[in-house]
Amino acid sequence: MNRYRLELEMNNLNQGVLHVLLRHCVDFYHLVPGLEAEMQRLPESVTVLINTYASSSTVKAKMLAFSQLSTQFSVNKLNKALNKAQLLLSSYLFSIVHAHPSKETSVKKQRLCLSFKLNKKEHLKVIVSEADCNNGKPVRSIVTAYVSNRY
Repeated sequence: MNRYRLELEMNNLNQGVLHVLLRHCVDFYHLVPGLEAEMQRLPESVTVLINTYASSSTVKAKMLAFSQLSTQFSVNKLNKALNKAQLLLSSYLFSIVHAHPSKETSVKKQRLCLSFKLNKKEHLKVIVSEADCNNGKPVRSIVTAYVSNRY
């Protein structure tokens, strides 16, 4: 168990479960039942932008796709499929981070990388924010998460 509580924000393109969906959803399709089906229910225009955002190799391309996604989401008010996908992924992430021990390594900007062994080949990497104290127990927000084949 972790020495702090982990929180996961919804409906935020910059961090949290929506960010994870946009950047790494394909990593989780085989791990989260129903996730791929929910993502396939999104309008094609949104799916194209998500794929562009996830595969962006330059900051400029990523920011352009990010801006277009922000506009789409504000116009369409995050549809039911995207909300359900966020709920599925957040349930999965919480089931792992609150039930399994992790290996900790530090990363930039006062953040921490937690590694959770999923199976023989895969590990869940979770980047969390700097700790804030809340009622005596530190709280960290999940910034992003992805599946890796390295511990």
